[in-house]
Amino acid sequence: MNYWKPDRQSTLPLHRQIEQHIRYKIVSGEWPIGTRLPSQRQLATVFEVNRSTITIALDELKSWGIIEGNKGGGTTVINNTWNLIAAASQQTIDWQAYVNAGTHQPNLKTIQKINHAEFAQGMIRTGTGELGKELMPHRQISSILQQAPSELFLGYEEPKGNFELRQQIAHYVKQWGIHCSPDSILIVSGYLDLFKLYN
Repeated sequence: MNYWKPDRQSTLPLHRQIEQHIRYKIVSGEWPIGTRLPSQRQLATVFEVNRSTITIALDELKSWGIIEGNKGGGTTVINNTWNLIAAASQQTIDWQAYVNAGTHQPNLKTIQKINHAEFAQGMIRTGTGELGKELMPHRQISSILQQAPSELFLGYEEPKGNFELRQQIAHYVKQWGIHCSPDSILIVSGYLDLFKLYN
């Protein structure tokens, strides 16, 4: 198993990196109030640092009232208030370290480039399923809107989606033995191939 370790090449001192990492564990909910932290010896082993480095990091967190040390009882999380933790950070949060330590890794560089390219001029955003501007039937839409009643509503009709569409879906899925009312159907963005699902 890979454990987070402080970056020895960073300009940020090791004890500050460890302090930030512990704050991240607390504010993310991984170490909620009442959580007993590993011993200083265990933390020093996992982070591959001197025990005195751990002591400095924990003392800083104690001074902010985020953790509390009890003789013989170990160190416990006593506060996870975001304002207090943000104030304790003193504007030195290393967000990249948090990303690297997290479960969800950032997108691959290729995906990041694709995401940025979608907003470039002349690109069609296929990821969101939007038509290119030149493909939109502007004249037809303009003509339809001119003929539409003045009280035309273009927003969502209700949270579950268009009622008539839900009625048709309820009727459609009966052929596969699915009996449901329109009220138990929710229209979402996405796609499901019912033919593949039931055949």
